[in-house]
Parts: sequence; C-alpha cells; structure tokens
Amino acid sequence: MLVAVADTASLVTGLVEAWMSRAHERRADLDAARLVGVPDAVALRRLHTHEFGDLDPVAPARWWARHPPPAERLALLSSYPPDR
Repeated sequence: MLVAVADTASLVTGLVEAWMSRAHERRADLDAARLVGVPDAVALRRLHTHEFGDLDPVAPARWWARHPPPAERLALLSSYPPDR
C-alpha cells in the first residue's frame, strides 16, 4: 500500500514538475523575444528537424516533456507583437 502511494505521488510530482518547467521555458522564449526581437522561426524549425525532433508530439510525450513542443513555441513566437 505504501509503495502504491509513493509511486502515485512520484507520478504526480513528475507531471507537475514538467508542467512548471514548460511554463518557465515559455517565459524564457518571450523574454528572449523581448530582448532581441522575435527570432527567426525558421532557425527554430531547422534546429528541431535537424535534431530529428517531432515538431508536434502526441499528448503523452507532451505531458512529460521539459520544454514546450516546437510547434507551440513557433506559434507563441509568431504571435508575439514586435516592439519595433
């Protein structure tokens, strides 16, 4: 019984930690866009395709990921209003 509770707590903690990490990464992307202007989305797309990363992974992969999916990051940066 104790093992089941510990396993469940570990699972929930891992999901919350991953969610928080993705939130920090989104904020970092917006801060970078604010500091240097909106980066070229082509470079981000090239980086992920060159590394054979999935631009839009399935839901379970998103839950455990420490970074937002590349497609989400590209959409966020393309909708960011430039200050210039």
